[in-house]
Amino acid sequence: MVSQKDITDLDFAVIGEYFDYIIESEINGNGQVDKLIKKLSKDQKKDFIKHCDSQEECWPSDTLRECKDKTLKLL
Repeated sequence: MVSQKDITDLDFAVIGEYFDYIIESEINGNGQVDKLIKKLSKDQKKDFIKHCDSQEECWPSDTLRECKDKTLKLL
């Protein structure tokens, strides 16, 4: 589970910024995406998938699809 302390340690204010960090990491090809997703609790993973669905105008659709697929495999 990603705690509020984890979020503030990364200089984020809310979990949504952590979700965006995962998406940005996928775009940049960082190998940490799976690790970041694995840290999420089951409910946070569900929220991340919803976040991806709500961000279709902000991020490339192929990136969002890849992030959702990786998350679904870990649910």
